[in-house]
Amino acid sequence: MEFWSIDDYIDAARERNDFTSDNQLTKYMGFKGAPISFWRCKKTWPSDASMEHLARLAGRDPDVALMELASWRAEGGLKLRYRKIAETLARVAAIILFLFVISAPTLAGTSPAQSNQMSANTIYYENRRRRIFWRLFSRAWFSILECTLRSRAPIGA
Repeated sequence: MEFWSIDDYIDAARERNDFTSDNQLTKYMGFKGAPISFWRCKKTWPSDASMEHLARLAGRDPDVALMELASWRAEGGLKLRYRKIAETLARVAAIILFLFVISAPTLAGTSPAQSNQMSANTIYYENRRRRIFWRLFSRAWFSILECTLRSRAPIGA
């Protein structure tokens, strides 16, 4: 997973929304002054709500953006911990998308009469597909649960 900096978010938001300056983006987000300049200089960080809004403007997942914001704010070893959580989120999202795609029924290239008649072979593969989906889904779920429990454990554990 590619980690973005605050500059990447600002630049992507400007590009996607055809803003020619940080000032235009600042006004669009409803700020007075120059908070985006402070973000670029790393003098201050955006609030969680501002980061979520910026992520949406940049076309990025707000959950991942909030994890990256937490890693920018953190000091020492916590930065790495937040990065690992963000990586896990991205992996799980990819797994869920993959599972959704493979679990969708495949009726492309069949006529309406054919789609109403399911052969034993089709039923077998649909059931197999569902079993694979639930097996992978449960693994992803337990991965999330394990990551959550690890992040709540004391640092020395």
